[in-house]
Amino acid sequence: MKPIDEDEILKYISKSSIVVTIEDGTIIGGLGSELEKIININNIDTKLIKIAYPDEFIKHGSICEIESKYGLDAISISNNILNSIKIRNIKNLKIGE
Repeated sequence: MKPIDEDEILKYISKSSIVVTIEDGTIIGGLGSELEKIININNIDTKLIKIAYPDEFIKHGSICEIESKYGLDAISISNNILNSIKIRNIKNLKIGE
């Protein structure tokens, strides 16, 4: 992703958008951090949801165990996004909402 093309990114971010980044890395120093910087520098009032591993030692386990523990499995990601936009969970989402 480096160098990041700020002009290209700005084409797709608007004040009414929700930006979600999902990374198989730590929350600090990745794509989410770069987008956060671009959003702040350009004074864009948008919601940014960064989903990644915390900036700490990650315990060992299977991929499924680790993703579940740190909220990087599909259901956790879905619920994180839905909670951030005020929908309680994916089971309550109705078609057309």
